[in-house]
Amino acid sequence: MTTTTIATDTAAVAPIPVVLHAHFYQPPRENPWTDRVDREPSASPFHDWNERITSECYAAIAHARIFGGSDRIAGILNTYSALSFNVGPTLFAWLATHDPDTYRRIIEADKTSASRHGGHGGAIAQGYNHAILPLCNDRDRKTQIRWGIADFRHRFGREPEAMWLPETGCNVATAQALAEHGMRFIILAPRQAARARLGPSGAWKNVSNGSIDPRHPYRLRLPGGHSIVCFFYDGAAAHAFSFEATLDSSQSLANRLVSAAGSPFSPGQLVSVATDGETYGHHKRFAERALGYFIEKEAPNHGLELTNYGAFLEGATVAHEVELAAGPNGEGTAWSCAHGLGRWTRDCSCCMGHRPGWTQAWRAPLRAAFDRLRDHAASVFEDVGGELLKDPWSARDASIALILEPRTEVRDVFFAEHARRELSGRERVQALQLLEAQRMTQLMYTSCGWFFDDLSGLETVQVTKYAVMGAQLLERASGRPALPALIEALAEARSNLAEQGSGADIVRKHVLPQEVTPRTWLVRRASRLLFSDAPPSNHRSAFTIESLDSEVLERGSHRLVLGRARVVLTRTEEPMELTYAATTIADREMHCGVVPFEGRGLYERVLAEAKTCFRRPSLAEVIRLVDRHFGPECFSLRDLDAAARSEFIERMITGLIDRLGATYAFLYDEHRKTIEAIEATGVEVPRELRVIAEYTLARRFDAAMLDTSESVDPGPLRAAIAIGREAKELGIELRLPRSEATLRRLLVETARVLVQTPTAEVAGRMIDLLTACRAPGLNVTLDRVQDVMFESIHGGALDSLPKDALRDLADGLMIELPPTVRE
Repeated sequence: MTTTTIATDTAAVAPIPVVLHAHFYQPPRENPWTDRVDREPSASPFHDWNERITSECYAAIAHARIFGGSDRIAGILNTYSALSFNVGPTLFAWLATHDPDTYRRIIEADKTSASRHGGHGGAIAQGYNHAILPLCNDRDRKTQIRWGIADFRHRFGREPEAMWLPETGCNVATAQALAEHGMRFIILAPRQAARARLGPSGAWKNVSNGSIDPRHPYRLRLPGGHSIVCFFYDGAAAHAFSFEATLDSSQSLANRLVSAAGSPFSPGQLVSVATDGETYGHHKRFAERALGYFIEKEAPNHGLELTNYGAFLEGATVAHEVELAAGPNGEGTAWSCAHGLGRWTRDCSCCMGHRPGWTQAWRAPLRAAFDRLRDHAASVFEDVGGELLKDPWSARDASIALILEPRTEVRDVFFAEHARRELSGRERVQALQLLEAQRMTQLMYTSCGWFFDDLSGLETVQVTKYAVMGAQLLERASGRPALPALIEALAEARSNLAEQGSGADIVRKHVLPQEVTPRTWLVRRASRLLFSDAPPSNHRSAFTIESLDSEVLERGSHRLVLGRARVVLTRTEEPMELTYAATTIADREMHCGVVPFEGRGLYERVLAEAKTCFRRPSLAEVIRLVDRHFGPECFSLRDLDAAARSEFIERMITGLIDRLGATYAFLYDEHRKTIEAIEATGVEVPRELRVIAEYTLARRFDAAMLDTSESVDPGPLRAAIAIGREAKELGIELRLPRSEATLRRLLVETARVLVQTPTAEVAGRMIDLLTACRAPGLNVTLDRVQDVMFESIHGGALDSLPKDALRDLADGLMIELPPTVRE
């Protein structure tokens, strides 16, 4: 293997400094009315794209596998610690809640990097929600930067040295704003440089064709005596990472970086490559493994030293200078658009795939509609907010604290500092509505809304949701209409798909149906009460529900739930007391009404009427009762969101499923020997018999795993193992998504117990769980349990276990044992 080194004037040998920057980002996906991510079918089998990409990329990079000669895991590396990286705040907030282990590993990696590099961690900040900063007005650009810095400080516990520019979108005003906020450097694409000169006395050279040497840092002189350092990533190497076979192996990765270093390679130079972080594992399957092995083995073997930009600058003299490309009409430039910033403003021909007859002419009217809403929101914020807040715009910048921690006590501290006076309850709600409207008008500019090819696309519909909710909040806070003007402006944008129509049509078809109000949220609660109890209070991100009264009336097949509840919107503290009633129709539909609470007397009268009705109930009388007091607008099953509808139907048909299951089980037990005999002859089992066997064994396996999850008794788990063997003998593939999820959870839980209490009994349960995973048809991912167990096995935490048990655990998890255990 050839090792490449640097030849200096004194013939000394030094490693080649390499910075691999990874931009980790997902757009905000939360439904703005619920603060939760709705199911995204295109991400199947995962709930949504955040979940899927986390599994394939973010978690995988935090636990990159390094395989030994036996094709077993010989090491697990947190590769974030060797990277320069940024994590978009909207993604990081999601990770903090939904994958705290990966979130923790990312933060630990920055600390590790800082300890290696004299205090320079690998993490840098990002503009808050990935708006294209040169297209923001000055006030919004500052807010995006300030929120990005505050989010970084909140998560990493230190100040950032730099900020990743969304899509590397930049102009002089953006660079100036970053410098004014203390950022030391920016990362740009080669084409974003206009002129460069080597040294203060060198001649300026035109490099607008992308020919700037990316091995040097450059100083960008800015107005007012400011400056900022520009690193230009190696465009050819970045393309090779993303679109060629460079990440297929650690050696090809090393060879590509050595090639990027070129010859001669001098002190003060570096190899700089920036890519989407999702390249590692999501866009390129298992690329995180190539990266991990490269970091551990190939980089030192090839004379490459991984560092980060802050650490490189510590010992560097930035003598070279650069001027930025201005872009059309001075708008600025970005890496992902060959036409300045056209991809986010106009039909510039940049798109994902050229389809006959399609245009992106919708981009300009979409931005114009949002700009109109932004300006209206600013006017309302200054007029109405100015009566409540000392300085509305300073309060907006500081409101990142309310976004990061939406808790009452944080809001108390905020208002103590920013309110003009002690606010009444209504005034406080009004101020929070205005601030939340400002958050929505930031989120609506998320770059993904313009990046793809059609107005009706997932990402564009998402940013439109933020715009619509922002308009609604403005109306509630000020009483001034905002939504009609937004919809009117959106009517100017037209989809390439005739059936989708205009932006106004898309609001009606795809945005407003996703709205969840306190009333519709309470309908969901009532639908659950029709089948079971619900907790007296319930916090669900956007809403807190407190039950004030609840009655369930039941006679024969008739059931009616009646109650009162207080619903509070979490971020704005808007309170609402509502009265509700719900009943089922023919065991397959729901009829529900929700109205504002109008006094205890009315509720008592409705309850008394309901009790009278239920002495001799009829469906018609129950429905008339609901309509009389809760009409004319009532809710049915169709008014629930998809998850609530599925839950309702599942509960509703439980009895039918149980009866079918009993029938199938009887038929299977009666004809099992027939199935075995047919299987033994090698003839294909008739489909009818196979369906009965598949259904019965899957149902029994699920039941055994449910019992296993509720007890440490080994009996149910061993029953599941026996069912798996039975299925294998019959050639049956089991479809068990619930059991797969249960096994993943139990494996991790048991691993953590085993680390704390390394007994033969707990080890035996772990081995049995791993055996259950081998049932035919099961696909239980072992990544998370391998992460826990590898560290424990190699760190000596399980040395007290019998060696046979350790070997069985390692075999089941495909972990290479340390030499002391292998002996």
